[in-house]
Amino acid sequence: MDVVKICVVCIILGVIIVYLRSVNKELSMLALVCASGVMLLIITDAVANVFSVYQKLYEISGVSSDVLRLIIKITLICYIVEFSVGAIEDFGLKSLADKLGVVGKIVVLLMATPIVENLINVIVTLLS
Repeated sequence: MDVVKICVVCIILGVIIVYLRSVNKELSMLALVCASGVMLLIITDAVANVFSVYQKLYEISGVSSDVLRLIIKITLICYIVEFSVGAIEDFGLKSLADKLGVVGKIVVLLMATPIVENLINVIVTLLS
């Protein structure tokens, strides 16, 4: 992943968005959403590489595939929620962004419950 490439693209998109903000505010918001999508597309290959590392770790560790899948889902949810919160704050809707952040944390808590349960079972088994 080339960080310089991402930074240059972001600077160019930022200049375009600032210009559009002075011309047409609604169009600048649409451009902001598109810019976010472009940034996500740029890092797609890097994300695929991370998943292959997780797959290797799964094969080595012997951890249940369900647990590994759940950890990956939780991680992705965290990134998606954080990305969405930033975009909503850019639209000037701080209150809505805060609420989305809380909802994201609750979803992560609910999804992590089986992992905590497995961890407690392992600890109880080791202590017995």
